Amino acid sequence: MTFTSKAEAFASLMAIPGVMGVGLGWKERAGHVLSEQAYRVYVRVKRPLFELTPDERIPSQINGTQTDVHVIDEWADGGAQNAFLTPGCQITRYVPGKKIGPGTLTLLVEKGGKHYALSCDHVLLAGQELQTNALEVYSPRHTSCDCRSPIATIERVAVQGADDGDPAVGMRLDDIFEIDGKKFLVDAALALITAKPATGTNLITLPGGTTVQLAQDLGDLSTLASTSEPNPDTLAHDPMRVVTAPPTVYKLGATTSYTTGKVVQLSSTRTFGAPGHLPEVLDVWQLTVTPSPGVSWTQDYQLADPTVIDELLPRWAGKPVTATKLTNGWIRLSGSVYALPGDSGSPVWDENRKLVGIVTKVAGVNAKVILDGNPVEITLPNGLGQVQYSPATFQALGLSSASILAPGVQLRGNTVEVPRPQSLVDLREFAVVRRAMEETEGGRCLLDLVVRHLESVTELVHHRRRVKLVWHRNHGPAFAKLFIEALGEPTRLLPEHVGGVTFKEALERFIDVLKLEADGLLKRDLECHGRWLAALPRPKQTIAELLASLSVVRPSRRRELAMTAALQIANAKGVPGTVGALVRGEDGGLLLLANHHVVFGGGAVKGDHVWALDDDGGRVHIGHGLHGRLGRVTYGDQTHFVDCAVIGLRTRELLPDWVNAALDRLPQATASPRPGLAVQKLGPGTGHTRGVIATVEHFDAPYILGCAYQAPRQLLVDPADPELRFCGEGDSGAAVVDESGRIVGLLWGTTGTSHGIASPIGPVLHALSVTLNEVSDG
Repeated sequence: MTFTSKAEAFASLMAIPGVMGVGLGWKERAGHVLSEQAYRVYVRVKRPLFELTPDERIPSQINGTQTDVHVIDEWADGGAQNAFLTPGCQITRYVPGKKIGPGTLTLLVEKGGKHYALSCDHVLLAGQELQTNALEVYSPRHTSCDCRSPIATIERVAVQGADDGDPAVGMRLDDIFEIDGKKFLVDAALALITAKPATGTNLITLPGGTTVQLAQDLGDLSTLASTSEPNPDTLAHDPMRVVTAPPTVYKLGATTSYTTGKVVQLSSTRTFGAPGHLPEVLDVWQLTVTPSPGVSWTQDYQLADPTVIDELLPRWAGKPVTATKLTNGWIRLSGSVYALPGDSGSPVWDENRKLVGIVTKVAGVNAKVILDGNPVEITLPNGLGQVQYSPATFQALGLSSASILAPGVQLRGNTVEVPRPQSLVDLREFAVVRRAMEETEGGRCLLDLVVRHLESVTELVHHRRRVKLVWHRNHGPAFAKLFIEALGEPTRLLPEHVGGVTFKEALERFIDVLKLEADGLLKRDLECHGRWLAALPRPKQTIAELLASLSVVRPSRRRELAMTAALQIANAKGVPGTVGALVRGEDGGLLLLANHHVVFGGGAVKGDHVWALDDDGGRVHIGHGLHGRLGRVTYGDQTHFVDCAVIGLRTRELLPDWVNAALDRLPQATASPRPGLAVQKLGPGTGHTRGVIATVEHFDAPYILGCAYQAPRQLLVDPADPELRFCGEGDSGAAVVDESGRIVGLLWGTTGTSHGIASPIGPVLHALSVTLNEVSDG
């Protein structure tokens, strides 16, 4: 194929069905990076050539440059990370020196021939901070490494109706707006799309890949019948206009993703005051939504004044979230939530796919809690969400339903000049070093580690507080600068110490903190290679001497690492997960225990292949999906939820040694779970973690494979270290075991605060009619 520019080549590759992204970089082969440029083409799942139609096949080269196909990386970012602007994605206003919380993009709209991002005023205006150098909006957030460009900006134009008297800022309203005698609360603003070329769509993508195209019309829920009419004598804050037939509404937000709820209130009377005016009681229209089922959520808070706990607890009575008093001034909130902080701006639609509202705030109890050692007043959620009416919002901003951009419309953006980072090193010098590293086993291993983890380490340094502190307190930036400068001076000695800290000390401390904070793959690599990495730097070395020393390094083998880790699997559609145990079926045959949503996710069916994965991306056929259960089962006269399946295991003689070694390390006995039991798990996502069972009666409401479930009597596992996660993506199916290695539960999910959720092992084995070698009551 021949094209006149790289842009044309990129566009051609992006037009191929199944291609999710294209980049220009280095070609990789068998885990090694080659000094050869390639078009890096990203797909969700690699498929055999014979399964592809001619239109789906990626050419081997374009204009003499080879193509290199990769499975797209997924990045978690405290909210939904998006490759382009879409409803429900995270957006953040950046103000230097201010900690501004993120919000959610509602929709992409058009006004006056320009394209805008719509969200809440308090998300985009960020508390009236309007410096001329701080009007940019980012998705998902601004970073100090300048690796994110602004996607929108706050326009400085005069707009009639601005409520704060500032004529320089418009396209927003944070006040009461009246329509036909009804007073609506509006908290909304527009940010001008500036990214060019800008990409995005108003097609809402739900977890699991289901899409929702909103109708080109707005829904007005204020027309619903109510049980009562406004009473002028009603005291402030009393509920008003309770809905007689609560409609179901749907929401997609950056924090809690997809939730459903019931509208239980249309308006309320509240007291409003303004400078120079007497407070007045008004009947104001604003929706109140309760989760149904919402997202299961648990979070502990330390109150600044422990004496007020007993006074506050009753305020959660009858709410979707309940409060429990803990020790030493702590309380635990647990239950279902419709929205959480970071969801402000989330689009809310009805069963007719009409936009009916925008999430404005999280309802709850105001209290002072200790955050980062300081007392801060926040709203502690009670599970309810408050939503502004979309018709009022659109009219207040001068929009109509026709302003909603149809999916597929190319966004128009203005060019934004982003300063180009100054090059710190001559790339030709780096290429010489790279070739020298590729000539030795130690060098190839070090290069592989750098390429594999550089981006994730950079993210941790910039955004994980503990990592950032260790990096800066041990003069990481200074060491990095001196090393880069040494690349251009072959005889220059590498820095031995900076500010009284030796490079060896700094490196050891940095490796230690990464072991605590990193994801599963980086954590396992550091466990395997950390010792010889820390031993590399020696006093009075040059770059050339350091490279020469790599020739005598014998790094640990990755295959040996895989043998000690959990057995990671993927089904025929590429859905990843973990094997929890080796079990026996009714005929005595050996089977593998895993999650239903892993074995049969993505459309996989009975009989499809299941693969074991090693850390180099290699895969081995280990069996086929046999049967499973996803839903509620009766066990011991009680109803439990299970997410489980079994895999028919191939003859073990046909499996490689590293797979058999991993199978031999799986749990061999069961035990009964109980609150307070110390547990642990080993999974490919977050490695080896420890925790404590908080309750065996946890109720959850998960959304799995496109369906909502009620999940009673689940195990909720607190992480032993509150600053670390108990589990994460890729750990689904891992065995939750006690200190003796006996399995008590099968992990299937996590809360927004990284607690683990597992089905108790008894109902799981019962639902599948399988057994382990041993059974114990614990």
